[in-house]
Amino acid sequence: MADRHLGIWAACGEIHPTDQEQRCWNHTITNVLDALPTKEQQKAAEWLKAMPYAETQADCERRRDTFVRTYRKTD
Repeated sequence: MADRHLGIWAACGEIHPTDQEQRCWNHTITNVLDALPTKEQQKAAEWLKAMPYAETQADCERRRDTFVRTYRKTD
């Protein structure tokens, strides 16, 4: 987890070429909330902050899918 520090990711990729990159939950949540209207951010933040603490990956994915259905833009 290097939060877009490209030099760190490049070095890790050379040392551990099979590892995957991942952003931290805090930065991911902040970016998602910044894309939402201010009036929706508080409730969305509660949902997003609960996801990493889901009991199983399947539960986390269900929470994610519900969140996406609720907040997806329909332009």
